[in-house]
Amino acid sequence: MGHHFVGGGDYGDQVKTNIGLLGADISLENGHYRIKRILTGENWNPDLRAPLAAPGIEVHEGDYILAVNGVALLPPITLKPVLRGTQGKQLTLTDKFKPDNSKCS
Repeated sequence: MGHHFVGGGDYGDQVKTNIGLLGADISLENGHYRIKRILTGENWNPDLRAPLAAPGIEVHEGDYILAVNGVALLPPITLKPVLRGTQGKQLTLTDKFKPDNSKCS
């Protein structure tokens, strides 16, 4: 005999935090996170925005993201905890063409 649903009991305080999204496919390459593809989204629609595709953003496919808001982005750190609570807020990305001391884009 099994139970399909469980209810009741104490759940404690659960805080929901929205995670901001960049609107890009990102992969781990050469020990850094690289932008594989920037999604176009529908920037006129607040629910379907793709922030990296917005006019004036100087981030490109193939760039590496080295930091978000000054927090170094090196494995095992992933984007999810760094972007927690950033939905609808402006971010500062540190990106480079290559993950060394090459010229910043």
